[in-house]
Amino acid sequence: MRELKFDKSDGLFDQRKTDDLAAALKKRIRGEVRFDNGSRAIYSTDASNYRQVPIGVVIPKVVDDVLETLEIARRFGAPILARGGGTSLAGQCCNAGIVPRRQ
Repeated sequence: MRELKFDKSDGLFDQRKTDDLAAALKKRIRGEVRFDNGSRAIYSTDASNYRQVPIGVVIPKVVDDVLETLEIARRFGAPILARGGGTSLAGQCCNAGIVPRRQ
């Protein structure tokens, strides 16, 4: 079995790389990349009392956009938060990650 190796020893995303991450996503995917405060605020809550502002939101147009988002996030050490309708009652869909949103 192959051992997985991670670039970051602490497993945390370096917030100083947010602009570089957004630029890399915009360059590689056909869908929308939203790292503005308004878009991030929309996805910071669910049906619970929890609030965690995500790094950004990606709205893919094609399946390859999802794959590219995962690859770029892995390269930058950014977590991915796959969420549904935002109806969880215990904060499961609130996290400081990249939120790929299905249209």
